Amino acid sequence: MNILLCTLDSPGFYNPVIGLAKALEAQGHQAMLVANHRQERYFQLAGVTTLSVPHKGEGFTVSRWGNPEHGALQFKDVRKAIDVFCPDLIITQPMALGSIAAARCAFIPFVTIGQFSPLWQERHWQDPDVSSVLSMHRDIRARELCAFYLDLCRHLNLNDPIRDSRDVLGSLHLIRSVEPWLQERLPQGLAYAGGMLWEAGPSREIRDWLVSMQQQQRPIIYVQHGKRFGLKTFWEQLHNWSKNSGYAFALSTGRFFPSEYNWPSHTLCHPYIPQSFIFRQCTGAVLHGHTTSVVGALSHGIQATLLPAGGETVDNAIICSALSCIQVLDDWSEITFDKVLSQRLAPCKPTVPDKARGFDMAAGLVCRIMQPSHMMA
Repeated sequence: MNILLCTLDSPGFYNPVIGLAKALEAQGHQAMLVANHRQERYFQLAGVTTLSVPHKGEGFTVSRWGNPEHGALQFKDVRKAIDVFCPDLIITQPMALGSIAAARCAFIPFVTIGQFSPLWQERHWQDPDVSSVLSMHRDIRARELCAFYLDLCRHLNLNDPIRDSRDVLGSLHLIRSVEPWLQERLPQGLAYAGGMLWEAGPSREIRDWLVSMQQQQRPIIYVQHGKRFGLKTFWEQLHNWSKNSGYAFALSTGRFFPSEYNWPSHTLCHPYIPQSFIFRQCTGAVLHGHTTSVVGALSHGIQATLLPAGGETVDNAIICSALSCIQVLDDWSEITFDKVLSQRLAPCKPTVPDKARGFDMAAGLVCRIMQPSHMMA
């Protein structure tokens, strides 16, 4: 089976796609990626193949996912990839609207990779045990997603009268979760797919710093600041935290571009620190609450503090607030390092089944929807 995978240009999006592509190829399928050309070298080193497309994947810029002009570039690139590769199935993300439009126009079945919380469900889908606040958030996301998709269709002069967000989520919507007891009842077409965690190894700079901190026997605190979606940052607090010489701090900035500081040697500040690597070494974590960080902390049994910042982090925080090993701080304006350390969190014992740790669950679900019995249903 030829499978075309289309991904936005942030590690939280393209790393799971890489892992899934490799798992599908291991099962004998041919997988090709369409993505932003700036990640091409990264994909090559990961051992996956990208297709050359006319607009170089510029439409996959995540910060402009709702912009119809960028969605149109994405649409054109995916249509070209369809012509060249002739895929039997397309795998993408709900925010990659140009890919979804291209799949629907070509009548090719498609799968979307979702987040930790089953996002973008209308209220009438909801498990009655889901909190009303979370249900409301999902309803808003469903309507927003459909509105952005219809804007793109108008820009492309496409007539695609979708019914609701189910049409945009595809034949299957994969939920990234590793906690079976958190699983709510899902409607048909949504399925839990395990953590889907894949990352390249750390750079030599990160490895050398970690070895040095371990030799000094400093407990390591991992901090993922991330984008704050217009909210105030907690970056200034981190500079004060780093003055505590009893700990080491690994600060991952992501798409946030902070002020420059002269950090002490026991503080590492880097745009990207592989979480699967640092979670095996750290004592605790302060996270902005995106899917990969939450799934990573739960998978590795890390006690964590979540500082939600909008978007999916709010939904994830609502779910995590029920966990004894994670504290959620909505008001983080006065957060101090002592306050983070003083929290008496229960030990986090990961109870993740082996099949949920890799990509076997996701690959199996993807292949199952292409079986004749499923297609006829």
